[in-house]
Amino acid sequence: MAYQMNKDTKILLVLLAVVVLCSAKLLKDYLYRNQYIEGMTVVSQESSVQLRRPTTGSITADIMFTVTLGSDLLSTSALSISWSGAAAATGDVVFSSAATNYIATASGYTIPSPAATLTGTLATFGSSAIKIPSGTRILITIKGVTINNKKSSAADYTDPDSIEFTITGTTGDSTKKVIKILPYADIGSSKFTAPTGATVTQVRDSITAINTRLQTTGVTAPDAAEVDNLTKARSALIALLASTYGTVKEAGQVFESGALYEAQQTAIDFISKEKVRASSNADALSSDNLNKRRMAQINTYYTRNYEANSNVMKNVIYISVSLIILAVLRNKNLIPSSISTLGIVLILTMGGIVIGTQVFDIMSRNDQDFDKYDWNFNEEQMNQKTLSDKNSEMSSLSDMGIGGAPCYGASCCSVGTTWNSGMKQCIPSVNRISGSAVWTPPASGSLTGKLTVKLTIATALLAADTITITLPSGVFTGTAALTAHTQLTGTTVSTTTNTLTVKAGGISVGNVADIEITGMSVLDSATYLQKQLTASTSKDVNEIGIIISGI
Repeated sequence: MAYQMNKDTKILLVLLAVVVLCSAKLLKDYLYRNQYIEGMTVVSQESSVQLRRPTTGSITADIMFTVTLGSDLLSTSALSISWSGAAAATGDVVFSSAATNYIATASGYTIPSPAATLTGTLATFGSSAIKIPSGTRILITIKGVTINNKKSSAADYTDPDSIEFTITGTTGDSTKKVIKILPYADIGSSKFTAPTGATVTQVRDSITAINTRLQTTGVTAPDAAEVDNLTKARSALIALLASTYGTVKEAGQVFESGALYEAQQTAIDFISKEKVRASSNADALSSDNLNKRRMAQINTYYTRNYEANSNVMKNVIYISVSLIILAVLRNKNLIPSSISTLGIVLILTMGGIVIGTQVFDIMSRNDQDFDKYDWNFNEEQMNQKTLSDKNSEMSSLSDMGIGGAPCYGASCCSVGTTWNSGMKQCIPSVNRISGSAVWTPPASGSLTGKLTVKLTIATALLAADTITITLPSGVFTGTAALTAHTQLTGTTVSTTTNTLTVKAGGISVGNVADIEITGMSVLDSATYLQKQLTASTSKDVNEIGIIISGI
Protein backbone atom coordinates (compact mmCIF):
# COMPACT_ATOMS: atom_id res chain seq x y z
CA MET A 1 0.00 0.00 0.00
CA ALA A 2 1.59 3.27 -1.11
CA TYR A 3 1.87 6.00 1.53
CA GLN A 4 0.44 9.34 0.47
CA MET A 5 1.34 12.57 2.24
CA ASN A 6 -1.36 15.04 3.00
CA LYS A 7 -1.12 18.74 2.31
CA ASP A 8 0.09 19.72 5.80
CA THR A 9 2.85 17.10 5.77
CA LYS A 10 4.13 18.37 2.43
CA ILE A 11 4.25 21.94 3.79
CA LEU A 12 6.21 20.77 6.85
CA LEU A 13 8.73 18.93 4.67
CA VAL A 14 9.20 21.99 2.44
CA LEU A 15 9.80 24.24 5.48
CA LEU A 16 12.26 21.75 6.97
CA ALA A 17 14.13 21.68 3.66
CA VAL A 18 14.34 25.49 3.71
CA VAL A 19 15.77 25.45 7.26
CA VAL A 20 18.37 22.81 6.29
CA LEU A 21 19.42 24.76 3.16
CA CYS A 22 19.74 28.03 5.08
CA SER A 23 21.81 26.35 7.79
CA ALA A 24 24.06 24.81 5.13
CA LYS A 25 24.48 28.25 3.51
CA LEU A 26 25.51 29.77 6.85
CA LEU A 27 28.06 26.98 7.41
CA LYS A 28 29.47 27.39 3.87
CA ASP A 29 29.79 31.17 4.28
CA TYR A 30 31.54 30.70 7.62
CA LEU A 31 34.07 28.24 6.19
CA TYR A 32 34.62 30.45 3.12
CA ARG A 33 35.03 33.52 5.31
CA ASN A 34 37.87 31.93 7.27
CA GLN A 35 39.99 31.96 4.12
CA TYR A 36 40.01 35.76 3.99
CA ILE A 37 39.91 37.12 7.55
CA GLU A 38 43.36 37.53 9.03
CA GLY A 39 42.41 39.03 12.38
CA MET A 40 45.00 40.90 14.46
CA THR A 41 48.35 41.31 12.72
CA VAL A 42 51.83 42.42 13.84
CA VAL A 43 52.93 45.36 11.68
CA SER A 44 56.44 45.68 13.12
CA GLN A 45 58.67 44.56 15.98
CA GLU A 46 61.59 46.63 17.25
CA SER A 47 64.00 46.74 20.16
CA SER A 48 66.09 49.49 21.74
CA VAL A 49 69.27 47.39 21.50
CA GLN A 50 70.33 44.26 19.67
CA LEU A 51 68.86 41.23 21.44
CA ARG A 52 72.14 39.33 21.93
CA ARG A 53 73.62 37.83 25.08
CA PRO A 54 76.46 39.99 26.47
CA THR A 55 79.95 38.75 27.31
CA THR A 56 79.51 39.36 31.02
CA GLY A 57 76.74 40.61 33.25
CA SER A 58 73.50 41.47 31.50
CA ILE A 59 71.88 44.05 29.23
CA THR A 60 68.49 45.76 29.47
CA ALA A 61 66.30 46.17 26.40
CA ASP A 62 62.92 47.63 25.47
CA ILE A 63 60.81 45.54 23.06
CA MET A 64 58.09 47.23 20.96
CA PHE A 65 55.28 45.65 18.94
CA THR A 66 52.97 47.55 16.59
CA VAL A 67 49.76 45.57 15.95
CA THR A 68 46.61 46.21 13.93
CA LEU A 69 43.31 45.16 15.51
CA GLY A 70 41.39 42.61 13.46
CA SER A 71 38.11 43.32 15.28
CA ASP A 72 36.74 46.03 17.57
CA LEU A 73 38.30 46.17 21.04
CA LEU A 74 35.21 46.73 23.17
CA SER A 75 35.19 48.71 26.42
CA THR A 76 34.29 45.44 28.16
CA SER A 77 37.38 43.71 26.74
CA ALA A 78 41.03 44.18 27.63
CA LEU A 79 44.24 44.01 25.62
CA SER A 80 46.85 41.55 26.94
CA ILE A 81 50.30 40.25 26.05
CA SER A 82 51.87 37.02 27.28
CA TRP A 83 55.21 35.34 26.61
CA SER A 84 56.62 31.82 26.73
CA GLY A 85 59.82 29.99 25.90
CA ALA A 86 62.73 28.20 27.52
CA ALA A 87 64.76 31.40 27.88
CA ALA A 88 61.98 33.11 29.83
CA ALA A 89 61.15 30.01 31.86
CA THR A 90 64.74 29.37 33.04
CA GLY A 91 65.40 32.99 33.95
CA ASP A 92 67.93 33.65 31.18
CA VAL A 93 65.61 36.43 30.02
CA VAL A 94 63.82 38.26 32.86
CA PHE A 95 60.75 40.47 32.37
CA SER A 96 60.03 43.38 34.66
CA SER A 97 57.43 43.00 37.41
CA ALA A 98 56.66 46.76 37.44
CA ALA A 99 53.32 47.58 35.84
CA THR A 100 54.66 50.93 34.58
CA ASN A 101 57.05 49.08 32.27
CA TYR A 102 54.13 47.78 30.18
CA ILE A 103 52.64 50.49 27.97
CA ALA A 104 50.00 50.36 25.23
CA THR A 105 49.23 53.47 23.16
CA ALA A 106 46.87 54.19 20.29
CA SER A 107 46.28 57.53 18.61
CA GLY A 108 43.16 59.14 20.08
CA TYR A 109 42.57 56.47 22.75
CA THR A 110 43.69 55.92 26.34
CA ILE A 111 44.65 52.38 27.38
CA PRO A 112 45.42 52.09 31.14
CA SER A 113 48.56 50.25 32.29
CA PRO A 114 48.30 46.72 33.74
CA ALA A 115 47.46 46.14 37.41
CA ALA A 116 50.21 46.79 39.96
CA THR A 117 50.84 43.02 40.26
CA LEU A 118 51.44 41.17 37.02
CA THR A 119 50.29 37.56 36.63
CA GLY A 120 53.33 35.38 35.87
CA THR A 121 54.02 35.69 32.13
CA LEU A 122 50.87 37.71 31.38
CA ALA A 123 50.32 41.48 31.35
CA THR A 124 46.71 42.59 30.95
CA PHE A 125 46.07 46.25 30.20
CA GLY A 126 43.02 48.09 31.49
CA SER A 127 39.94 48.52 29.31
CA SER A 128 39.57 51.62 27.17
CA ALA A 129 36.72 53.91 28.13
CA ILE A 130 35.37 53.70 24.59
CA LYS A 131 35.42 51.09 21.84
CA ILE A 132 38.60 50.98 19.75
CA PRO A 133 37.59 50.09 16.15
CA SER A 134 39.18 47.36 14.08
CA GLY A 135 42.10 48.44 11.93
CA THR A 136 43.51 50.72 14.65
CA ARG A 137 47.27 50.47 15.20
CA ILE A 138 48.39 49.97 18.80
CA LEU A 139 51.99 50.30 20.01
CA ILE A 140 52.80 47.89 22.86
CA THR A 141 56.08 48.57 24.71
CA ILE A 142 57.73 46.22 27.22
CA LYS A 143 60.50 48.03 29.08
CA GLY A 144 63.23 46.71 31.31
CA VAL A 145 63.71 43.24 29.73
CA THR A 146 66.94 41.80 31.20
CA ILE A 147 69.05 39.49 29.00
CA ASN A 148 71.71 37.62 30.99
CA ASN A 149 75.14 36.65 29.69
CA LYS A 150 76.15 33.45 27.87
CA LYS A 151 75.28 30.01 29.17
CA SER A 152 77.68 27.13 29.64
CA SER A 153 76.50 24.79 26.87
CA ALA A 154 78.46 24.78 23.61
CA ALA A 155 75.20 24.97 21.66
CA ASP A 156 74.44 28.30 23.33
CA TYR A 157 77.17 29.86 21.18
CA THR A 158 75.42 29.01 17.91
CA ASP A 159 71.73 28.44 18.65
CA PRO A 160 69.51 31.47 19.38
CA ASP A 161 66.80 31.29 22.04
CA SER A 162 63.19 31.91 21.03
CA ILE A 163 60.51 33.74 22.98
CA GLU A 164 56.94 33.61 21.69
CA PHE A 165 54.69 36.57 22.43
CA THR A 166 50.90 36.26 22.20
CA ILE A 167 48.87 39.47 21.91
CA THR A 168 45.11 39.16 22.50
CA GLY A 169 42.28 41.68 22.13
CA THR A 170 38.60 40.83 21.87
CA THR A 171 37.85 37.09 22.11
CA GLY A 172 39.05 35.40 18.93
CA ASP A 173 41.28 38.32 17.88
CA SER A 174 44.89 37.45 18.66
CA THR A 175 48.29 37.08 17.04
CA LYS A 176 51.70 35.64 17.85
CA LYS A 177 55.24 36.86 17.26
CA VAL A 178 58.49 34.97 17.89
CA ILE A 179 61.67 36.93 18.62
CA LYS A 180 65.20 35.56 18.74
CA ILE A 181 67.76 36.14 21.49
CA LEU A 182 71.03 35.87 19.57
CA PRO A 183 73.84 33.79 21.12
CA TYR A 184 76.96 35.24 22.68
CA ALA A 185 79.38 36.13 19.86
CA ASP A 186 82.81 34.92 20.99
CA ILE A 187 85.01 36.57 18.38
CA GLY A 188 88.09 34.75 19.63
CA SER A 189 86.56 31.28 19.35
CA SER A 190 86.57 29.00 16.34
CA LYS A 191 82.80 29.26 16.05
CA PHE A 192 82.95 32.82 14.75
CA THR A 193 85.22 34.59 12.27
CA ALA A 194 86.74 37.84 13.41
CA PRO A 195 86.18 40.75 11.02
CA THR A 196 89.29 41.27 8.87
CA GLY A 197 90.25 43.48 5.97
CA ALA A 198 92.66 46.15 4.92
CA THR A 199 92.25 49.58 6.48
CA VAL A 200 92.81 52.87 4.68
CA THR A 201 96.26 53.19 6.29
CA GLN A 202 97.28 49.71 5.19
CA VAL A 203 96.14 50.33 1.62
CA ARG A 204 97.95 53.70 1.56
CA ASP A 205 101.18 52.11 2.83
CA SER A 206 100.96 49.34 0.23
CA ILE A 207 100.45 51.82 -2.63
CA THR A 208 103.30 54.01 -1.33
CA ALA A 209 105.58 50.99 -1.35
CA ILE A 210 104.52 50.15 -4.92
CA ASN A 211 105.13 53.76 -6.06
CA THR A 212 108.55 53.74 -4.41
CA ARG A 213 109.45 50.55 -6.20
CA LEU A 214 108.23 51.89 -9.54
CA GLN A 215 110.40 55.02 -9.11
CA THR A 216 113.54 53.02 -8.34
CA THR A 217 116.34 53.66 -10.88
CA GLY A 218 119.70 52.17 -11.57
CA VAL A 219 120.73 48.57 -11.32
CA THR A 220 117.87 47.62 -8.99
CA ALA A 221 115.17 49.20 -11.20
CA PRO A 222 112.22 46.86 -11.94
CA ASP A 223 112.01 45.28 -15.35
CA ALA A 224 109.04 45.63 -17.72
CA ALA A 225 107.22 42.57 -16.37
CA GLU A 226 107.56 43.71 -12.76
CA VAL A 227 106.36 47.24 -13.69
CA ASP A 228 103.30 45.74 -15.33
CA ASN A 229 102.52 43.57 -12.31
CA LEU A 230 103.03 46.42 -9.83
CA THR A 231 100.77 48.72 -11.89
CA LYS A 232 98.01 46.10 -11.89
CA ALA A 233 98.38 45.59 -8.13
CA ARG A 234 98.16 49.34 -7.53
CA SER A 235 94.98 49.56 -9.65
CA ALA A 236 93.45 46.67 -7.70
CA LEU A 237 94.17 48.37 -4.36
CA ILE A 238 92.64 51.61 -5.63
CA ALA A 239 89.49 49.78 -6.71
CA LEU A 240 89.32 48.01 -3.32
CA LEU A 241 89.56 51.24 -1.37
CA ALA A 242 87.08 53.11 -3.56
CA SER A 243 84.46 50.34 -3.58
CA THR A 244 84.84 49.72 0.17
CA TYR A 245 84.66 53.29 1.41
CA GLY A 246 82.98 54.91 -1.59
CA THR A 247 84.42 58.37 -0.94
CA VAL A 248 86.52 60.39 -3.34
CA LYS A 249 87.97 62.38 -0.46
CA GLU A 250 89.66 59.31 1.07
CA ALA A 251 91.07 58.41 -2.33
CA GLY A 252 92.29 61.97 -2.88
CA GLN A 253 94.47 61.77 0.23
CA VAL A 254 96.31 58.74 -1.15
CA PHE A 255 96.69 58.88 -4.94
CA GLU A 256 98.14 61.10 -7.62
CA SER A 257 95.87 62.50 -10.36
CA GLY A 258 95.92 59.42 -12.63
CA ALA A 259 95.19 57.00 -9.83
CA LEU A 260 92.61 59.37 -8.36
CA TYR A 261 90.72 59.37 -11.66
CA GLU A 262 90.52 55.57 -11.54
CA ALA A 263 89.26 55.75 -7.95
CA GLN A 264 86.64 58.32 -8.92
CA GLN A 265 85.41 56.16 -11.78
CA THR A 266 85.16 53.14 -9.49
CA ALA A 267 83.25 55.13 -6.88
CA ILE A 268 80.86 56.51 -9.52
CA ASP A 269 80.19 53.03 -10.90
CA PHE A 270 79.56 51.74 -7.40
CA ILE A 271 77.13 54.58 -6.62
CA SER A 272 75.29 54.05 -9.92
CA LYS A 273 74.80 50.37 -9.21
CA GLU A 274 73.58 51.11 -5.69
CA LYS A 275 71.13 53.66 -7.07
CA VAL A 276 69.67 51.10 -9.49
CA ARG A 277 69.44 48.51 -6.71
CA ALA A 278 67.76 50.96 -4.34
CA SER A 279 65.26 51.94 -7.04
CA SER A 280 64.48 48.27 -7.69
CA ASN A 281 63.96 47.65 -3.97
CA ALA A 282 61.67 50.69 -3.72
CA ASP A 283 59.55 49.41 -6.61
CA ALA A 284 59.32 45.97 -5.01
CA LEU A 285 58.28 47.47 -1.66
CA SER A 286 55.68 49.67 -3.36
CA SER A 287 54.22 46.67 -5.19
CA ASP A 288 54.15 44.63 -2.00
CA ASN A 289 52.42 47.48 -0.16
CA LEU A 290 49.75 47.73 -2.87
CA ASN A 291 49.15 43.97 -2.71
CA LYS A 292 48.77 44.06 1.06
CA ARG A 293 46.34 46.97 0.86
CA ARG A 294 44.28 45.10 -1.71
CA MET A 295 44.19 41.98 0.47
CA ALA A 296 43.03 44.09 3.39
CA GLN A 297 40.22 45.50 1.22
CA ILE A 298 39.25 41.97 0.16
CA ASN A 299 39.18 40.86 3.80
CA THR A 300 36.95 43.77 4.74
CA TYR A 301 34.59 43.17 1.80
CA TYR A 302 34.05 39.48 2.52
CA THR A 303 33.62 40.15 6.25
CA ARG A 304 30.87 42.73 5.67
CA ASN A 305 29.24 40.59 2.97
CA TYR A 306 29.27 37.53 5.22
CA GLU A 307 27.63 39.42 8.09
CA ALA A 308 24.88 40.79 5.82
CA ASN A 309 24.13 37.39 4.26
CA SER A 310 24.14 35.77 7.70
CA ASN A 311 21.44 38.18 8.87
CA VAL A 312 19.29 37.28 5.85
CA MET A 313 19.72 33.54 6.47
CA LYS A 314 18.90 33.94 10.15
CA ASN A 315 15.66 35.76 9.34
CA VAL A 316 14.72 33.05 6.81
CA ILE A 317 15.26 30.41 9.51
CA TYR A 318 13.19 32.38 12.05
CA ILE A 319 10.31 32.70 9.58
CA SER A 320 10.50 29.02 8.59
CA VAL A 321 10.52 27.85 12.22
CA SER A 322 7.51 30.10 12.99
CA LEU A 323 5.60 28.65 10.03
CA ILE A 324 6.47 25.10 11.12
CA ILE A 325 5.15 25.79 14.62
CA LEU A 326 1.88 27.21 13.26
CA ALA A 327 1.50 24.26 10.88
CA VAL A 328 2.04 21.76 13.72
CA LEU A 329 -0.45 23.52 16.00
CA ARG A 330 -2.99 23.62 13.20
CA ASN A 331 -2.40 19.97 12.30
CA LYS A 332 -2.95 18.97 15.95
CA ASN A 333 -6.12 21.10 16.07
CA LEU A 334 -4.67 23.13 18.94
CA ILE A 335 -5.59 26.43 17.25
CA PRO A 336 -8.37 27.26 14.79
CA SER A 337 -7.49 27.26 11.10
CA SER A 338 -8.53 30.92 10.78
CA ILE A 339 -6.00 31.99 13.42
CA SER A 340 -3.22 29.89 11.86
CA THR A 341 -4.01 31.33 8.42
CA LEU A 342 -3.91 34.88 9.79
CA GLY A 343 -0.62 34.13 11.56
CA ILE A 344 0.92 32.70 8.39
CA VAL A 345 -0.12 35.79 6.40
CA LEU A 346 1.34 38.15 9.03
CA ILE A 347 4.62 36.20 9.29
CA LEU A 348 5.06 36.03 5.51
CA THR A 349 4.19 39.72 5.09
CA MET A 350 6.51 41.02 7.82
CA GLY A 351 9.25 38.53 6.94
CA GLY A 352 9.01 39.41 3.25
CA ILE A 353 9.39 43.11 4.03
CA VAL A 354 12.39 42.56 6.32
CA ILE A 355 14.18 40.05 4.07
CA GLY A 356 13.36 42.02 0.92
CA THR A 357 14.84 45.17 2.46
CA GLN A 358 18.01 43.31 3.45
CA VAL A 359 18.42 41.67 0.04
CA PHE A 360 17.87 45.01 -1.75
CA ASP A 361 20.47 46.61 0.53
CA ILE A 362 23.02 43.88 -0.29
CA MET A 363 22.35 44.16 -4.04
CA SER A 364 22.85 47.95 -3.85
CA ARG A 365 26.33 47.62 -2.38
CA ASN A 366 29.50 48.23 -4.39
CA ASP A 367 31.25 45.11 -5.72
CA GLN A 368 34.64 46.23 -4.40
CA ASP A 369 33.79 48.25 -1.27
CA PHE A 370 30.86 46.80 0.68
CA ASP A 371 30.53 49.99 2.74
CA LYS A 372 29.58 51.97 -0.40
CA TYR A 373 26.39 51.98 -2.47
CA ASP A 374 26.16 51.98 -6.27
CA TRP A 375 23.74 54.80 -7.14
CA ASN A 376 22.25 55.48 -10.56
CA PHE A 377 24.77 58.07 -11.68
CA ASN A 378 28.20 58.06 -13.30
CA GLU A 379 30.71 59.13 -10.66
CA GLU A 380 33.50 59.57 -13.21
CA GLN A 381 31.44 61.99 -15.29
CA MET A 382 30.46 63.92 -12.16
CA ASN A 383 34.14 64.24 -11.13
CA GLN A 384 35.09 65.42 -14.62
CA LYS A 385 32.33 68.03 -14.55
CA THR A 386 33.45 69.23 -11.10
CA LEU A 387 37.04 69.55 -12.29
CA SER A 388 35.92 71.36 -15.46
CA ASP A 389 33.86 73.83 -13.40
CA LYS A 390 36.80 74.45 -11.10
CA ASN A 391 39.21 75.02 -14.00
CA SER A 392 36.84 77.57 -15.50
CA GLU A 393 37.20 79.80 -12.42
CA MET A 394 40.16 82.17 -12.51
CA SER A 395 40.46 82.08 -8.70
CA SER A 396 41.35 78.39 -8.77
CA LEU A 397 44.16 78.68 -11.31
CA SER A 398 46.66 79.61 -8.60
CA ASP A 399 46.28 76.12 -7.17
CA MET A 400 47.12 74.50 -10.50
CA GLY A 401 50.49 73.55 -11.95
CA ILE A 402 52.15 75.12 -14.98
CA GLY A 403 49.99 74.86 -18.08
CA GLY A 404 46.87 73.80 -16.15
CA ALA A 405 48.25 70.53 -14.69
CA PRO A 406 45.65 68.56 -12.61
CA CYS A 407 47.23 69.61 -9.29
CA TYR A 408 50.51 70.62 -7.72
CA GLY A 409 51.79 70.29 -4.16
CA ALA A 410 49.22 71.24 -1.53
CA SER A 411 46.44 71.47 -4.16
CA CYS A 412 46.59 67.65 -4.47
CA CYS A 413 45.56 67.17 -0.82
CA SER A 414 41.96 66.29 0.00
CA VAL A 415 39.93 67.52 2.97
CA GLY A 416 41.48 66.42 6.27
CA THR A 417 45.05 66.21 4.92
CA THR A 418 47.92 68.67 4.61
CA TRP A 419 51.03 68.80 2.40
CA ASN A 420 54.29 67.70 4.05
CA SER A 421 57.18 69.26 2.14
CA GLY A 422 59.69 66.93 3.80
CA MET A 423 57.87 63.71 2.87
CA LYS A 424 56.59 65.17 -0.45
CA GLN A 425 53.09 63.77 0.12
CA CYS A 426 49.72 64.50 1.74
CA ILE A 427 49.33 63.34 5.34
CA PRO A 428 46.36 63.43 7.78
CA SER A 429 46.16 66.82 9.46
CA VAL A 430 44.59 65.46 12.66
CA ASN A 431 46.86 64.70 15.62
CA ARG A 432 50.00 65.46 13.61
CA ILE A 433 53.01 67.28 14.92
CA SER A 434 54.94 69.58 12.61
CA GLY A 435 58.24 71.30 12.83
CA SER A 436 61.61 72.22 11.39
CA ALA A 437 65.25 71.18 11.80
CA VAL A 438 68.30 73.42 11.24
CA TRP A 439 71.97 72.37 11.38
CA THR A 440 74.43 75.04 12.53
CA PRO A 441 77.99 74.17 11.34
CA PRO A 442 80.90 74.26 13.81
CA ALA A 443 82.08 77.71 14.76
CA SER A 444 85.67 78.81 14.20
CA GLY A 445 87.97 76.73 16.42
CA SER A 446 85.30 74.09 17.11
CA LEU A 447 84.86 70.62 15.63
CA THR A 448 81.17 70.15 16.47
CA GLY A 449 77.99 71.92 15.44
CA LYS A 450 74.42 72.17 16.74
CA LEU A 451 71.14 70.65 15.52
CA THR A 452 68.04 72.69 16.45
CA VAL A 453 64.65 70.94 16.20
CA LYS A 454 61.39 72.83 16.74
CA LEU A 455 58.22 70.73 17.06
CA THR A 456 54.72 72.20 17.18
CA ILE A 457 52.51 69.96 19.35
CA ALA A 458 49.14 69.02 17.73
CA THR A 459 47.81 66.77 20.52
CA ALA A 460 48.30 67.75 24.16
CA LEU A 461 51.06 65.73 25.85
CA LEU A 462 50.71 64.74 29.50
CA ALA A 463 53.34 63.86 32.08
CA ALA A 464 55.29 60.67 31.16
CA ASP A 465 54.32 60.99 27.47
CA THR A 466 57.28 60.82 25.11
CA ILE A 467 58.66 62.49 21.99
CA THR A 468 60.98 60.39 19.81
CA ILE A 469 63.42 61.95 17.33
CA THR A 470 65.34 59.61 14.99
CA LEU A 471 68.29 61.13 13.15
CA PRO A 472 69.25 59.86 9.67
CA SER A 473 71.68 56.94 9.78
CA GLY A 474 75.26 57.55 8.74
CA VAL A 475 75.04 61.37 8.76
CA PHE A 476 76.25 62.41 12.23
CA THR A 477 79.09 61.30 14.50
CA GLY A 478 80.43 62.35 17.86
CA THR A 479 79.20 62.35 21.46
CA ALA A 480 75.72 63.87 21.46
CA ALA A 481 74.55 66.17 24.27
CA LEU A 482 70.94 67.24 24.68
CA THR A 483 69.45 70.64 25.62
CA ALA A 484 65.66 70.23 25.61
CA HIS A 485 62.47 72.27 26.14
CA THR A 486 61.85 73.15 29.80
CA GLN A 487 59.01 70.60 29.92
CA LEU A 488 61.13 67.76 28.49
CA THR A 489 63.91 65.59 29.80
CA GLY A 490 66.09 63.36 27.63
CA THR A 491 66.28 59.65 28.43
CA THR A 492 68.45 58.60 25.50
CA VAL A 493 71.03 60.72 23.70
CA SER A 494 72.78 59.44 20.57
CA THR A 495 73.43 60.21 16.92
CA THR A 496 70.48 58.00 15.97
CA THR A 497 67.41 57.81 18.22
CA ASN A 498 66.60 60.31 21.00
CA THR A 499 63.65 59.81 23.35
CA LEU A 500 62.41 62.68 25.50
CA THR A 501 59.91 62.39 28.36
CA VAL A 502 57.35 65.09 29.20
CA LYS A 503 57.61 66.49 32.72
CA ALA A 504 54.74 67.24 35.11
CA GLY A 505 52.40 69.87 33.66
CA GLY A 506 52.64 68.51 30.11
CA ILE A 507 52.75 70.46 26.86
CA SER A 508 49.51 71.96 25.53
CA VAL A 509 48.33 72.07 21.92
CA GLY A 510 50.13 74.66 19.79
CA ASN A 511 53.20 74.94 22.02
CA VAL A 512 56.63 74.55 20.43
CA ALA A 513 59.17 72.14 21.89
CA ASP A 514 62.70 73.55 21.28
CA ILE A 515 65.26 70.74 21.25
CA GLU A 516 69.00 71.24 20.72
CA ILE A 517 71.48 68.41 20.16
CA THR A 518 75.16 69.40 20.35
CA GLY A 519 78.49 67.59 20.31
CA MET A 520 78.02 66.15 16.82
CA SER A 521 79.69 66.66 13.46
CA VAL A 522 78.62 65.67 9.94
CA LEU A 523 80.44 62.73 8.37
CA ASP A 524 82.22 63.32 5.07
CA SER A 525 80.61 60.13 3.74
CA ALA A 526 77.13 61.65 4.25
CA THR A 527 77.34 63.57 0.96
CA TYR A 528 75.02 61.22 -0.90
CA LEU A 529 72.75 60.32 2.06
CA GLN A 530 69.29 61.72 2.74
CA LYS A 531 69.25 64.49 5.36
CA GLN A 532 65.83 63.83 6.90
CA LEU A 533 64.97 63.05 10.51
CA THR A 534 61.71 61.53 11.76
CA ALA A 535 59.66 62.56 14.78
CA SER A 536 56.66 61.12 16.60
CA THR A 537 54.91 61.27 19.98
CA SER A 538 53.39 58.60 22.18
CA LYS A 539 49.99 60.08 21.27
CA ASP A 540 50.59 59.31 17.60
CA VAL A 541 52.95 56.44 16.67
CA ASN A 542 52.88 57.50 13.01
CA GLU A 543 56.11 59.35 12.18
CA ILE A 544 56.59 62.55 10.17
CA GLY A 545 59.67 63.43 8.13
CA ILE A 546 61.53 66.73 8.56
CA ILE A 547 64.27 67.81 6.14
CA ILE A 548 67.40 69.07 7.96
CA SER A 549 68.49 72.37 6.43
CA GLY A 550 72.01 73.74 6.62
CA ILE A 551 73.90 70.54 5.72
